[in-house]
Amino acid sequence: MLLQIEVALHGDGRRCAQALEQHLRDNYISLAQDTALECDWPVESVRIVSSSGPIVRLEDAELQIHMYQLRDAVQSIFHEEQPLASTMLLPAASLDGIWSNLQFENTIQKTLLSYVSSMMLFADRQVNSQICAFNRCILLHGPPGGGKTSLCKALAQKLSIRFSARYSECVLIEVQAASLFSKWFSESAKLVTQLFEEIEELTENEDAFVCVLIDEIESLTRSRTLSSQSNDPSDTMRVVNVLLTRLDLLKAHPNVLVLTTSNMMDASDSAFIDRADLVQYVGRPVLHRGAHRKRHYQCCGLA
Repeated sequence: MLLQIEVALHGDGRRCAQALEQHLRDNYISLAQDTALECDWPVESVRIVSSSGPIVRLEDAELQIHMYQLRDAVQSIFHEEQPLASTMLLPAASLDGIWSNLQFENTIQKTLLSYVSSMMLFADRQVNSQICAFNRCILLHGPPGGGKTSLCKALAQKLSIRFSARYSECVLIEVQAASLFSKWFSESAKLVTQLFEEIEELTENEDAFVCVLIDEIESLTRSRTLSSQSNDPSDTMRVVNVLLTRLDLLKAHPNVLVLTTSNMMDASDSAFIDRADLVQYVGRPVLHRGAHRKRHYQCCGLA
């Protein structure tokens, strides 16, 4: 059985995974999922976050201990004093606990983690992309207020913790889609190109894991068929073409994941939807669990 344990370090905390594992085995017979442990170690918190069952005997378990330190640094990527995207170092203090606070009817969170695990495994094993290709892109769609954006940020936070021993740095880039549209003809496509060139520069660092979040992706991937029928300016179609090309270039990097959300998936170009490895519907928040509903709304900024 596999037991996942997340340990938040103090600012001066030492990475002591082996010693902590021995401490747990010496002092506990079993551990329950979704619990926080109190201990005298120089750490902020110790959480049992996932296991093969509700209660696991330690003598039967393989422990995976993820040591991490919360950060709180946000920067912006500008074009002529206009922000195109914001970058956040992960794991971030502002996102602490968001993963466990989100509540859904089905196994969305487990599905997302399974997808990323498969994606990383195939990259590590250097599986031929002609046999099984990953575009490294997730699309969450559904009605507004369902927690899609919060879930994307929570997933990025969770991955930064899980990958803390693998990557020295994790970053979340949140694209400001509205800022990529310019009043000048053809300028929008140039802004998309400029932004993704900067993102690609970050992915060149193999010790960094990069998550790119594009909220309401339909604003950048409007169906080219609908655009031509409604006499939209050709600049709209040019943006779609550039974005698709840039996504194709990004997928060559094993240390990147593109997270997208949409309230109107039908408005997006079919070529983009086809590029999403995982298209997941996210419904409205859970309504029949009072405490869980309140926590969900707080995470989404609705309470």
